[in-house]
Amino acid sequence: MKRKPKKLINVGQCVCNAQLIRNMTQADFARGMGVSPQQITRWRTIANMRIHSIQDIASFFQMKVDEFLDLENFDIETVVQMTKKDE
Repeated sequence: MKRKPKKLINVGQCVCNAQLIRNMTQADFARGMGVSPQQITRWRTIANMRIHSIQDIASFFQMKVDEFLDLENFDIETVVQMTKKDE
């Protein structure tokens, strides 16, 4: 029996979309998380990361982990609509 290949989630894309939805700069995000702006850049460009980091980031954005990870599938138009809804 063949196994289906597991789909990997691009966590960096989730970070980018969460920032866009919250209209948050990298500097604000870094200050809020207590990390350097360079760390935010790494998170935005990384494909995977440790689960505790994902949990911390999701919590920062006031999301459940599954909600945060679902952000990978959002297209830019959906993200823009969500930011307008929050204004």
